[in-house]
Amino acid sequence: MGRKRLFVVVGVVLVALVLYAAMRPEPVRVEASKVVRGPLEVTIDEKGETRVRDRFTIAAPASGNLARIEIREGDRVAKGDVLARLVPPPLDARQKGEVKAMVAAADAAARSAEARAAAAGSAWDLARRELERVTKLAAEGIASAEDLDRARSAEDSARRELDGARHSARAAAYELEAARSGLLSLESGGANRAIELVAPADGEVLSIPDRSARVVRAGETLMAVGNSRDIEIVIEVLSADAVRIRPGNTIRIEDWGGDKPLAGSVKVVEPGGFRKISALGIEEQRVRVVGDIRDAPAELGDGYRIEAKIVVWSAESVLKIPVSALARKDGGWSVFRVEGGRVKSVPVKIGQRGRTDAELLEGLADGAVVVVHPGNELLDGARVAAE
Repeated sequence: MGRKRLFVVVGVVLVALVLYAAMRPEPVRVEASKVVRGPLEVTIDEKGETRVRDRFTIAAPASGNLARIEIREGDRVAKGDVLARLVPPPLDARQKGEVKAMVAAADAAARSAEARAAAAGSAWDLARRELERVTKLAAEGIASAEDLDRARSAEDSARRELDGARHSARAAAYELEAARSGLLSLESGGANRAIELVAPADGEVLSIPDRSARVVRAGETLMAVGNSRDIEIVIEVLSADAVRIRPGNTIRIEDWGGDKPLAGSVKVVEPGGFRKISALGIEEQRVRVVGDIRDAPAELGDGYRIEAKIVVWSAESVLKIPVSALARKDGGWSVFRVEGGRVKSVPVKIGQRGRTDAELLEGLADGAVVVVHPGNELLDGARVAAE
C-alpha cells in the first residue's frame, strides 16, 4: 500500500509539473542594451543657412531715373567700380530736407557702429591681456588647464566680436558716403548731374532685384555686393536652447552637399529673439546664433541651406545609458534591469542627456543590462528573453 501511494503521489506531481509547464506564460521578448562607459556629447540640432559676412546693400540715395544696370549677378567688382547711375529730378525744399535727414541718419548709424567697434576693441584687448596672464599662471602650475581653456575661448570670442563690429562699421561708413554723395550731387547739379553708385569693396554682385531702367525712390535697394568666399552661418534656435549656447561652442555642419561634415564654432548669440510660426503652426520664440566655418569650401555660397549640430556639453568618459531605456516613475527616472531572466524596476539618477544616450550618475554599474523601449505590458518581476 505504501509503495502504491508513493506512485500516486509521484504521478500527481508529474502531472502538476506538466500542467504548469504547459500553462506557464512565455517570456516577454525584449530588446536589451548594456550600461557602458564612453564619450558623450549634448547637441542642439537645427537647420541654418550661410550668408556673406560683409554684405553691402547698394540703395538709391535719392529718387530719380535709374539707368539700366549692365552688370550681372556673380560678376567680380573692385572697390570704386561704378555699379549704377542715377539722375535725380529737381527737388523742392521738402524733398531736399528728406535727403538731408537720410544723411543725418546714416551719419548717426556710422557713429554708432564706430562706437561698437571701439567697445569691441577694448573688450578684445582686455581678453587678450587676461589670456596672457592665465597662460603665465598655467606655466607656473597655478592656473588649471580649464582656466586656460576658458581664457582662450573668451579671447577668441572677443576677437570675433571685434571682426564683426569692424565689418559693420565699414558697411555703415559706406552707407554714409553714398548718402553724402547723393546730397552733394543734388546741391551742385540737380537734375543735370548723375549720381554714380560705386562698389564699396572688392567682391561679387550677389543679387540685383531688377536690372531695368526705371524710376526709383530714395532708399530703394538696387543690388547687394559682398565677398562670397567670406561666409558665416546663421542658425535659428529656440530661446530655451539659446540660453545654453556660448560663444566658442563647437558646431558640426552637416547635409551641406559635401562628402563629410564641416567644423565651425559659435561667434555670437544674438541678444534679441523673434516669433516664428513653425511648419506645424506652432508659435515659437527663436534666437539667431551666428557661427564661423573653418576652411569653408569654395562650393558654399550665400544663402545655402545646412544642418547644424551645436555642441553645448561633452565628456570623454562617462557612464551612459540609452535614453530609450528611461521611464518616468514617482517623479524621477527608472529602468528595467535584466537579471536572471527577469526584470526589476530600478530607480536611476540622470545627468546630461544627448540624442541617444544619457549620463548615468546613480543606480546601476558598468555592464548592467537594461531593457530599451519597454512596453506597457512589461511588469516588475516578469520573465523576459533578451535580444
